[in-house]
Amino acid sequence: MPFAKRRSYNTEAKPNRPRPERSPIIHIIQHTSVSKNQKEANEDALVVTDHFIAVVDGVTSKIPMRYDEKTSGRLAMEMVRQRIKQLPPQTTVYQFVDAVNEDFLEKWRSLSPLRPYEQQFQAVAAVYSRHYRQIWLIGDCQLLIDGRHHENPKKSDSVLSEMRSLILTLHESRSNDPNDPPTGEDEGRSFILPWIQQACRFANRNIPDYGYAVLNGEPVPERLLRIFQLDEEPHEIVLASDGYPWLESTLEQTEDRLQKQLREDPLCYKQYRSTKGRTAQAGSFDDRTYVKFQI
Repeated sequence: MPFAKRRSYNTEAKPNRPRPERSPIIHIIQHTSVSKNQKEANEDALVVTDHFIAVVDGVTSKIPMRYDEKTSGRLAMEMVRQRIKQLPPQTTVYQFVDAVNEDFLEKWRSLSPLRPYEQQFQAVAAVYSRHYRQIWLIGDCQLLIDGRHHENPKKSDSVLSEMRSLILTLHESRSNDPNDPPTGEDEGRSFILPWIQQACRFANRNIPDYGYAVLNGEPVPERLLRIFQLDEEPHEIVLASDGYPWLESTLEQTEDRLQKQLREDPLCYKQYRSTKGRTAQAGSFDDRTYVKFQI
């Protein structure tokens, strides 16, 4: 049956809105989850249960620390993934955030109570709740609802991406060949990295413009959560991590645009401006996860 045209939804939905019992069919059409580097474990995950579909993105540590032989991003992702698998169907977004935060805090206390802030476990997620017919966007994942794109970007990342682009463009202008991209050390990344670390202080803070949501053991202000309420009509949904510069309605188109970006601008400072680019050892600039489904 052809998929329905775009329907209405309410982004101001109440997350604990009661809903009638029903058993709608969820049809998963396409999915993938790929590590940026075959030598490192994927810090992204796709989670599918009878009641939830989620993309989880563990935040890459800005310093070289490991816990249980895992990066903090990998460990954070695994804890969120396990929690989603255990969620009762009527769990609200607030209960989900609280449960994950308690998991993080318990793990944190078992390791050390006095770690620097930037070493905390951090993750972001896009979660579909079958019971509430809601999508919860916690942090900078992204989604499509019937072809319409939604995201939750961090302004600090946008500002620092522009700064990195400026530095690398100036580097390029000093070259004899203006079309010769910078090679070797990413001096733009090196310059902005301390500011990325400082910007972690905006996490879950009700600060105009710069406050952002992340799962890190702290309460998340309601204003920083994005909740999309879907009506009873059929919908086509795509959930993805920010490892895709552009999100398209098919996985093939999305991958094609990513590969074009990596061919033409692998350092990600021209067409798509990021706080980081692809390194010599990596297949992309970030881990990536994509799932497309119909409800």
